[in-house]
Amino acid sequence: QQGKNPFVLDSKKLRKDVQKFLKRETRFMKLQKNAPEIAEELFKQMNNDVNHRMELLNQKAAGYKSFEHEDDASVKVLFASETGTAARLARDFADACIHSHVADAMDDVELDDVEGTTTIFFIATCGQG
Repeated sequence: QQGKNPFVLDSKKLRKDVQKFLKRETRFMKLQKNAPEIAEELFKQMNNDVNHRMELLNQKAAGYKSFEHEDDASVKVLFASETGTAARLARDFADACIHSHVADAMDDVELDDVEGTTTIFFIATCGQG
């Protein structure tokens, strides 16, 4: 599946208003009967939230970026660690990356080296940090 979007949205498009569907549920009918103003506001908010989430998922499914060159897909992994915890995590993460297998200490990298690159930082605190 190299070069293809790993995220596939397999749910169907929302065909109906969520609010209409939920109004058939007993617990929501009771809410609407006992507190109609609150129920109406909650229904509206829930419908907006569901539609917004669906829109985000559609964007994620459509928005996969294919890279022309392997270097464009790489990330720079940096760590700052006194006890080694962040260093271990950074190295494990870098090993799991397809195109980037090195994690560098932040002290060993110049700011210009990370400009324009996707950089992931692993930082752990120690003691009073």
